[in-house]
Amino acid sequence: MFLTKKIFSVINAIVEHIALAGELLVIGRIIETNKSSLDNDK
Repeated sequence: MFLTKKIFSVINAIVEHIALAGELLVIGRIIETNKSSLDNDK
């Protein structure tokens, strides 16, 4: 039982890490688009 809990928490941590990395990628992409659209307005 303890082993399964440990494996589950490891998988959970990996999933959270991937989700966080994905969010950062999306935020970075949004910032890049905002920058280029600001440059086009000038």
